[in-house]
Order: sequence, then C-alpha cells, then structure tokens
Amino acid sequence: MLPEAVSQDANGYYSVAYTQVIPLLVEAIRELKAENDALKAAQATWQRTAADTQAQQRTLDARLRHLEALLDAKAAK
Repeated sequence: MLPEAVSQDANGYYSVAYTQVIPLLVEAIRELKAENDALKAAQATWQRTAADTQAQQRTLDARLRHLEALLDAKAAK
C-alpha cells in the first residue's frame, strides 16, 4: 500500500517512516467522517419517517375504534 514508507537497513531489519503514513491516515479519517455524517443524516431521516408512521398509525387506530363503536352501537339497536 505504501512501500515507499518501508525501508530495510544493512542488517536486514525493516522500519517504517510513519511520517509518510500520516497523510494517508488523515485522508482515511476524513472519508470515515464523511461516511459517518451521511449515516447520521440517513438515521435522522428514518427516525422522522418512523415518527410520522407511528403518528399515522395512532390516528388510524383511533378512527378504527370510533367506527367500531358506531357499528356496535348500531348493532345494539
């Protein structure tokens, strides 16, 4: 991935020039932050949709109970 950041000394030991890795890490963090921000926005949208759906469900449940009560009252006559 970053072979230029790795070197080998005369004894065969490898080392990493971490200063060359920092820009790659910073860019990776920026990409992760952008992805995280997008996911947070999507989550907020889903939460609003869920809240709207729940409100609609409560309205429909109330209407159904009202209609059932009217039918029960009519059937009792």
